[in-house]
Amino acid sequence: MQKLLFFIVLLFAFQLSAQTERLVQIPETHLFNARYSPDGRYIAFTKDNYRGLYVLETSTGRITELTDHASAGFGYSWSADSRMILTKCSRFTETTREDAVIVFYPESGTALQLTDFSYGPHIIPSWAGENSVVTGTAKEISTINLNREKTAEIAHPYAYFDKIAVPSAGKVNSLLTNSLTAEKSILNFSLSSDKSKAVFELLGGGIYVWDIKKNTFNYIDLGNRPAFSQDGSRIAYMKTTDDGHMMLTSEIWVSDITGAAKIMVTDTPSRIETDPSFAPDGLSIIYSELNSGAIYSTVTEGGLR
Repeated sequence: MQKLLFFIVLLFAFQLSAQTERLVQIPETHLFNARYSPDGRYIAFTKDNYRGLYVLETSTGRITELTDHASAGFGYSWSADSRMILTKCSRFTETTREDAVIVFYPESGTALQLTDFSYGPHIIPSWAGENSVVTGTAKEISTINLNREKTAEIAHPYAYFDKIAVPSAGKVNSLLTNSLTAEKSILNFSLSSDKSKAVFELLGGGIYVWDIKKNTFNYIDLGNRPAFSQDGSRIAYMKTTDDGHMMLTSEIWVSDITGAAKIMVTDTPSRIETDPSFAPDGLSIIYSELNSGAIYSTVTEGGLR
């Protein structure tokens, strides 16, 4: 059920500098993993421990709670037409965790549950096409449409655990495994808007851009949470330090897709900036700040354009 939380007028968002402003903040709550919808109409985000999924309407500042489910804010993805958000929601019993794949419609605040809650571990669901998704467990991967019907059709590559599935003629006919990805967990896999490239990180192994047609990989940097710009020409990501238990510093960086040209977008040792996402026009980046729990926007115009 759609739940209206409050209003924030973006025109009067708190401005830290000529280039950076605070967009959203809820007292005593950490907001993070913010992502623009492809059309720029919404910004989706989650709160502490990835619980719940919310959308901010950028033209009005209105915030709507789509769900309060556990883990709903982890690994979610927008549909290409900005109408839907695909995610995996969790519920817990005394001894187990059960997951279900759910699609949310921000405009109406409604939801479509595609799978029953069941024991996993489940992969992070991804869009297989305009109206179908890839889901499953380590033992069985399947593609289902929005009518909850299984289908073999798949239009785009997707990743799960240490494998990348490569479709051909609408079906997965091979798994991409090589010395780069073999037995290494693939994290935060996402496609460029034209589906010609993918960006991902390897657990402990840095960020890579995969040219799908050429089947070549470019090493970008040792970082986390990579995200394409809308035109696919740049990657935003975060570079962190930690003490083995907690994050100590984090800054936002931008690179071209070859990894040859990079700029540091933030340089604020007292603040911990994470989870970057380009605005659709590519002129700014939104990100979370761990200490304040707020979501910020900063201008990137002039950097690697």
